[in-house]
Amino acid sequence: MNKEELNKLIKEMTNNPQSLVDITLNDAKRLFDENKDIHDFDASVNASADGRMERLMNQVKRTVTVENGDIHLLFYLFFPENLPLMMHELSQFTKWIDTIPGSYTIRWGMAKHSAQELRTIILWQ
Repeated sequence: MNKEELNKLIKEMTNNPQSLVDITLNDAKRLFDENKDIHDFDASVNASADGRMERLMNQVKRTVTVENGDIHLLFYLFFPENLPLMMHELSQFTKWIDTIPGSYTIRWGMAKHSAQELRTIILWQ
């Protein structure tokens, strides 16, 4: 991913006016070493689908591979205002986090958006 694309994703995740759980630009700066590659993942599912969070996390599991070691991860969820993310749905996220080997640092957030999809952006190093 080039620096321009990375900055666009970070901007989308930080200081979002619709945010319910904030990630700031300082969080991203403190989390990542700018001299190392940052990997990205951006996916979405229909927000009105049954098991939507499970479907989204299945995409994450198939694509996001983290190796044993000191992992730094930014995780952000977007959901439609009329189909809010429920607390019990977050268990899919915590189950995935529990599978990450080694030590890790995570910053996560969530915000409402106008699209009718449940979306995640993940950056990791």
